[in-house]
Amino acid sequence: MCHYSPVMFEKLFSRSGLSFERLRTLLLVAESGGITLAAQGNPVTQSLFSRQLRELEEFFGLPLFERRGRGIVLTRAGERLVLVARESLFGLDGFLGDAMEDRTRFDIGAGDSLLQWILIPGIARSVLELAPFDLRLRNMRTKEIVQSLRDLELDVGLVRDEVVMPPLKSQRLFSMSYTLFVPEPLLSQRTKMELPQLLSEIPLALLTDSGFEQAVVAEMKGKRAKTILGCDSFTQAAAALTTGRFAAVLPTVAAVTLPGCEARAIELKSLRKLSRTIHLAWNPRLAGIRSKSDGFRQILYAAISKTETIQKVS
Repeated sequence: MCHYSPVMFEKLFSRSGLSFERLRTLLLVAESGGITLAAQGNPVTQSLFSRQLRELEEFFGLPLFERRGRGIVLTRAGERLVLVARESLFGLDGFLGDAMEDRTRFDIGAGDSLLQWILIPGIARSVLELAPFDLRLRNMRTKEIVQSLRDLELDVGLVRDEVVMPPLKSQRLFSMSYTLFVPEPLLSQRTKMELPQLLSEIPLALLTDSGFEQAVVAEMKGKRAKTILGCDSFTQAAAALTTGRFAAVLPTVAAVTLPGCEARAIELKSLRKLSRTIHLAWNPRLAGIRSKSDGFRQILYAAISKTETIQKVS
């Protein structure tokens, strides 16, 4: 049994300069990208933040920020202290919330297409089970999700399996495959065309800066595309498809959620290599300091796994 020692944490309490308020300022400045941004242009607040950060540096005897151009960036010591502060304050905030029986909010990160075609239908289906929680959906790229999970800024994320590395953990959800969807009006006069000729004669909505355009072009066997509409997201490509004037490469799960659009699904062999396995990922460090985290994650995992879109393509 561990007994309290009068010298426990003596180094922390033997001098002044450390406080919850100063640690909160550290997090605010780090997340805002600078003192001026964190202070929102208020000179009084800016002076206060500068003094509080200087007091933290004096307390630890280490530089926490360094100047770069006109701004400041965290030093390696500063990055480590941000993680420690965030974890500590998260834990205390969660404990206080439990004590006051407050509602708990969980942040979920995913790409736009997963949010629209997987997460929202799953949450809607299990809204009663998820009712004790407040949820925030965040449209994020894969690198942002992984970094936010590592930095304890995100509770869970939907990501490809190959990006999940320690300290993150994950559960497999489903395999994401991709299909070419062609509006029926574009096919009606081209029913006897071979695939390369068909692809070269219909306008295509494709994700830019990805392998999808190259995959479709490879199926044309040297023929030139008539028109390619470059899109930044699958939801943009889906919007183009619903006009009836563009074919689009979309996640196969989109097939059951395309309103008002009669489209035929055409499987392209070149798209098979772009399939990926989607996992629900989290940081066990954050889960360990949020008492309701495990229960929330289990409910969310079950909700996503049972969505109609996943069931139809699995």
